[in-house]
Amino acid sequence: MKILSKMCASALLLTSTLYASQAAYPGTSLTSQSGFGLNQGQAFIGIGVTDKVNGKTNTTGAMVFGLGFGNSTKTVGFEVDTIISSIDTRDGGFGEDGNFNVKVHKLINSTTAISAGVEGIADWGTKYDGKSYYIALTKAFFMPNALIIGIGFGDGRFLDNNHQEDTVDAFASISYDITSRISAILDYTGGITKIGCSFVPFKDTPLVATIYADDIAKHSGATATSASLTYALNY
Repeated sequence: MKILSKMCASALLLTSTLYASQAAYPGTSLTSQSGFGLNQGQAFIGIGVTDKVNGKTNTTGAMVFGLGFGNSTKTVGFEVDTIISSIDTRDGGFGEDGNFNVKVHKLINSTTAISAGVEGIADWGTKYDGKSYYIALTKAFFMPNALIIGIGFGDGRFLDNNHQEDTVDAFASISYDITSRISAILDYTGGITKIGCSFVPFKDTPLVATIYADDIAKHSGATATSASLTYALNY
């Protein structure tokens, strides 16, 4: 369920004038982590659904709430995400299971950021996949639309199922903004390749929708369809 919750949010400081007049930016990754994160006063709420889990048909979903603290430009930013991994009342009841993610991130310059974090640092209920530690670096290039490349290393959910003896595995993502409101994304996490798109439905509303094919190479046995909606907030 960490994978579902991750796809709900994508934070990136896009300084190009191409994006100056809209309320949100399309997503830059699917389930891999980003070097960017939330700062003080920034927040989001998201919901994600998928039609398969571990290769088996089983529609399920998750909700995530994120809060930012600190300032990644002056010092460091600190993001805390609360994941509700049980939102179906037929599956143990709403809010019965969940966990917390934390991330520390630093803006190297206006287009580059690095982060380190822990997914599942604490939990409640019975649906718990353990902790996943990671580091991530993300770089944006403007041509003039944004090309965003992310790389990183992690354990836990970032490990390929065929490489469980490894200490860490690499993950990566690349996205290109077809327009300022639509991005195409290729993502590799935990040995699974995903391809999809993200878009901002309304120019003046901070809402981002993402849909993608999960495991296009059928590494885990079947390709799933996943989707999410994320709404950005200020506090």
